[in-house]
Amino acid sequence: MRTRPPSIPRQSTAQPEKIVAVVLVIVFSTWWICVSSGCRKPVITPEAKPWSAAETDPLETASDLEQWPMFRGPFAQGIGVNAHPPIQFSLQHNLKWKVPVPGKGNSSPVVWGDFVFVTSAVGNDREPVGVVLAFRRSDGQLLWRREVGRLQGKTHPKNGYASPSVATDGERVVAFFGSAGLICCDFEGNFLWQKPLGPQEHIYGVAASPIIVGDTVIQLCDRDEHSFLIAVDKRTGKEVWRTPRDSTGCWTTPVLVPLEKNLSYLVVNGGEVGNVGQLTIYDSRTGRKLWSYDGLETLVTPVALFRNQTLFSLSGRNGPILAFHLEGQERSVRAELLWRLPRGGPYIPSGIVYRNRLYVLSDLKWLTCYNPGNGEVVWRASLEGTFTASLVAADGRLYAVNERGVVFVVAAGDEFRLLARNDIGGQCLATPAVVDRDFVLRTAEALYCFSEPGGSENVKQGNSKPAASRSQDAERHKDSPTVPSGTTLHNSVAEPTSAETAVDIVSGSDWPVFRGTLTATGLALGRFDRPPRQAWVFTAENDSFTATPVVAENTVFLGGNEGNFYAVDLQTGQKRWAWKAPAGIVAPACYWNGHVYVGDVNGGFHCLRAETGDPVWQLEVAGEIDGGPSFATLPSGKQVVVFGSQDTFLYCVDAQSGDILWKGGGHDQIRCTPPIVEGRTFIAGCDGKLHVLEIHDGKEIAAIDLEGPTGSTPAVVGPLAYVGTENGVFFGIDWKQAKVVWRYDNENDGGAFRASAAVSERYVVVGSRDKAVHCFDRITGRHLWRFPTRRYVDASPVIVRATQDADPDNDLVLAASLDGHLYAIRIRDGQSPWSLTVGGAISASPVVVQNALLVATEDGDLLCYRAAIEP
Repeated sequence: MRTRPPSIPRQSTAQPEKIVAVVLVIVFSTWWICVSSGCRKPVITPEAKPWSAAETDPLETASDLEQWPMFRGPFAQGIGVNAHPPIQFSLQHNLKWKVPVPGKGNSSPVVWGDFVFVTSAVGNDREPVGVVLAFRRSDGQLLWRREVGRLQGKTHPKNGYASPSVATDGERVVAFFGSAGLICCDFEGNFLWQKPLGPQEHIYGVAASPIIVGDTVIQLCDRDEHSFLIAVDKRTGKEVWRTPRDSTGCWTTPVLVPLEKNLSYLVVNGGEVGNVGQLTIYDSRTGRKLWSYDGLETLVTPVALFRNQTLFSLSGRNGPILAFHLEGQERSVRAELLWRLPRGGPYIPSGIVYRNRLYVLSDLKWLTCYNPGNGEVVWRASLEGTFTASLVAADGRLYAVNERGVVFVVAAGDEFRLLARNDIGGQCLATPAVVDRDFVLRTAEALYCFSEPGGSENVKQGNSKPAASRSQDAERHKDSPTVPSGTTLHNSVAEPTSAETAVDIVSGSDWPVFRGTLTATGLALGRFDRPPRQAWVFTAENDSFTATPVVAENTVFLGGNEGNFYAVDLQTGQKRWAWKAPAGIVAPACYWNGHVYVGDVNGGFHCLRAETGDPVWQLEVAGEIDGGPSFATLPSGKQVVVFGSQDTFLYCVDAQSGDILWKGGGHDQIRCTPPIVEGRTFIAGCDGKLHVLEIHDGKEIAAIDLEGPTGSTPAVVGPLAYVGTENGVFFGIDWKQAKVVWRYDNENDGGAFRASAAVSERYVVVGSRDKAVHCFDRITGRHLWRFPTRRYVDASPVIVRATQDADPDNDLVLAASLDGHLYAIRIRDGQSPWSLTVGGAISASPVVVQNALLVATEDGDLLCYRAAIEP
């Protein structure tokens, strides 16, 4: 078995040129040993001292910055200068104007004087036309529209082609449209220049906004290969300097960090270099790389933050939060790590340093206040929904906008106080702007300006308390809890179901779909009361597995991240055939009637002959496919395959020809495998709803609110469906009545449920990102036990039963963890009779069929274990 080298945070500097040295100061003590070894403990150095709270912030009183000239305003720090936006507003209250915005775009509004600028992509979704739009701030009238040409290249459905915001200096407006390059026009919309920057190819598209620094425009161009940071003359568009970057993906906007002696530096927070993310500092005049730190997560969108000569990095996907002390010299920079928290960084929203407090908004409802001097948690509060827009602040208040257009207004300070909850509605991914008395908000369809005439209402001690709400309760944290915590709420209105309802079980020789059955129960026959023995290992050279295998015809079918699709003999572990897909495969396949169906990350959906691997047909959709397909026979007798895509649609295709019969959904990304029950199919997606559709025509018959996004596959038993969310809530739902029967709120840190559940007549079992496996009473939702592991449990567990008529209380749970172990857990008491050390990280779900246990690892190994059955 191969193993990968560990990801070790490291610090590096650019090579010195002649006598110019780049100075990096590191205190080599026990805390640095901890950092360099990659441990997951907080690092607080002796130099880290707490900051006292402040009544004002230096940025909010700088009179020369009373505009919102770029993404997140002055220096991209999200703070309104002398701004007094309203606290309470709605479509009926404090609405100054509302205007429609043509096309699609997630760029944030930029404000200068009486102008509001946004970008959009109009026309055909595959090759739209990019436009810059200028509105009059006083009344919302559209002043002009400048087209920039066709937009091409890969992008993510949630990102689109118009995510970068414009930048302006009061005379010109600069916009970035990926492969269409940089475009500059004046305040009347007249074209000034365009700078082609070559193809900007990345599977997730581009999102970095331009910034204007003196007489130059700075643009980050991170792509699949040959990334660079470039400066062009803002008057002519001519290149001033270009600095190559080793990274292969970053969606942050560069930040200009001013230090003493008129020294300023460019900071890029992120960039995937190898298998780690990199924080980098450049000379803003020459583009020369001065310093870098390797140790972030690889996918980073939040911008760098700074205050009081301290640089803050929020790393994506619950990665580390770091603080560095900076000192600048004429041609070098000196950096010293002050503190490091191993997790807590948001995936997309940028945080904010305001009035000597660091506020971090996670994608999944949590707002945390830190002391920026030493990283200590001051308070942590739960809001509602999923967040993509970044925090902004003004007049002693924080503004947080969730994806459903709800604006939460929170008092800045050492106590959590919710001042208002303003429900505007509509999908909102763009960060708002705060200028003067205006709060400018962009949703998917409209641009709003809310304003309260007659003065500001500064937040003072003793202001009105927030409305009471379970989701708004705040908790002060001095220590991070390690004990399990959570609450189950039961809906007494919903009709109870029976614990004797039949549950689909894998009892034959095949595991043809993700989770084994079309109802996605994850329940199988098998005797694993004792540790099984390893039968064989199939190793895919230079590949890795995150997809779950399926089994049919005594063959294991499994796709690899490098695009190789394998057929492996179940009995011997020998490769029967391999087929090369056009792109990587992270989705499980399905088998039906002699054919194998599987999707790839480029949106290709493929039908292969199971016996030979020969392609039969291929279908292209507009987004990544990372959920498995299901199959059904319609009332007409037509055989169909159903699958979802990140292009937001669920597709029903003819299994023989690949023709699309219908497509439904269209709400947000779909990452789950759609179960099929009683002529219905189910989508649990990133729009935060469980959708129930007719299988014959795709008509939606119900949508149940999940309060947060999910990529999990619902498990269905009779009228009940079970699914968890990224918000850390697990639901039991009566899909026929479209009612929540019970819900469990996981209050442990990192408690997202990415795994799909396994279900028996009496129990529901699911893994969580709180590094544990949870078990519930299927009917009441009562939390029965929590089994801890060492790392995330993203793999979906399997419940195994010795015989068809065995007591469900004697079932065994088989659960895999990213810690490289497979755990056997007794379902009746949560105790483990045995565990296996598999070797590599496991994110694919285990499979049990024919008394064989299959486990695929991220090291590219497919392992088969046989049950040790007594004679």
